[in-house]
Amino acid sequence: PGPAVMTVDLRGWGDTCPACTPYDMAGWSGLDRWHCYLTAALGDSLFGMRVRDAAAALAYVRRRPEVDERRVLLSGRGAGAAVALCAALLDPPPCAVLCMEMPAAFEELTEAQQYDWPQDLFPADVLRYFDLPELAGGCDLPACILNPLTAQRRPLSGERLRELYEPASERNPALTLSTGIDGGQIERSALEFIGRVLDTEPQA
Repeated sequence: PGPAVMTVDLRGWGDTCPACTPYDMAGWSGLDRWHCYLTAALGDSLFGMRVRDAAAALAYVRRRPEVDERRVLLSGRGAGAAVALCAALLDPPPCAVLCMEMPAAFEELTEAQQYDWPQDLFPADVLRYFDLPELAGGCDLPACILNPLTAQRRPLSGERLRELYEPASERNPALTLSTGIDGGQIERSALEFIGRVLDTEPQA
């Protein structure tokens, strides 16, 4: 009777995460670095592969007989939120996109001397084409971004949020932004957004 939910382990995450190797304790090693290097050598970033995985999952959900394809919402958290935002711009788009605790912008990562996000979050040459705030402004659908994070995975200041996302808010009036909220408030805000978009009563 309520909303149907499908969760997906995009490649390299969850049950598809590769086993550790003896060299992963070295600073120059680590699973995220190997993924990044190998996919860069292929000329196809792991981030791009995950966006295609998300698009394939979205297409699968739409084919399910119990799903109203006009009321499919796409959501992600952390690096998965950046993937969801990219996938939301593909045709046909979902009815809305919800992004929680995602990197605020690729530009934030490239300008920071130190960052706490995995290296496989860096699509090669991405800033030649777009950044995440531009995607939020360019998607013609309700979008909710809760607690976008800095390169050190800390909540963005209100001033920096306005600096990065003010043009996006002007282009997309259906964009909702919040920063500096705790975990419980993130969950409540997410449920309120989902309920508003899908016209259902929010449930815990």
